[in-house]
Formats: sequence, C-alpha cells, structure tokens
Amino acid sequence: MTIDFTEKQFRTLLKAIYWAEWLKNNDKMEEEFDQDGNAITDLEQYIYSHAKEFGCNDWIDPTTVEGEYIPTSELEDEAMEAILEYEDYVFWSELAERLAQRDLEELPQDERSPMMEFVQAEELADRYMGEFEISGLANLRLISKEK
Repeated sequence: MTIDFTEKQFRTLLKAIYWAEWLKNNDKMEEEFDQDGNAITDLEQYIYSHAKEFGCNDWIDPTTVEGEYIPTSELEDEAMEAILEYEDYVFWSELAERLAQRDLEELPQDERSPMMEFVQAEELADRYMGEFEISGLANLRLISKEK
C-alpha cells in the first residue's frame, strides 16, 4: 500500500507522532503505553526516516544518532507550543470542574437536583473559569479546617 502526502500533511504527521511519543514518555502514561512495547517509537522512527523525501530536514536531522532519527529544535519548538497550550487548557478546565464538583457536593440536598446536577456543575465551573481568566491563581487560597 502507498499513501501520498503533501509536505504540509507530512509536517502535520511529524507533529502528531512527536506528540504521541511525548505523551508515551510522560511519567503518568508510561504504564499505559508499556503494553504496546515499542510500537509508537518504532512508528515514530519509520515516519522520521522519510522526512528527507518530504523536504523536512529542518524538522528531522537527516543523519542518525546511534541509528535513530532525531527531531530538530524547530520541530520540538513547534510541537511543544501546542503541548504547552494543551496543558494550560487541561489545568484550568480540570481545576474548575473539580472545584465545581466539590461545591456541588457541599450543597444541601434540598438545593441539589439529580436532574439538574450537570447544569449546576457547568454553571459553577463557568464561574470558576471566569475568575481564573481574570485573576489566575491570585485569589485561590487553601483554607485549613483544622484548629
């Protein structure tokens, strides 16, 4: 089978496989990906080996180091920009959702409705997101209940 790519499509593929390898090497995900052995790394190296054909030597060094193709700093910078944006989004949205869920669970039963819990949680999360957009972490404090 043959698959044809434009240079733009191949660059997108390079970023995608870089992201997959980065995620695989993330401490929290290592166990999950261990089941696949080296499948992602092998695929990454195979894709990287074709970079020269697509004029992507600026993203993948055409020489190998110990038999492996290495991404250049240009690809790393391009891919990491998206990774950092994603991490930022996940941080704020998870924080808002978890705080909203906590607040919802603390509401008295007569103020909670199983039918409306999702809507109530969304409204609370939206309030937190609005606050985070304005103040970031500046107004967030840990208050100990111990005396």
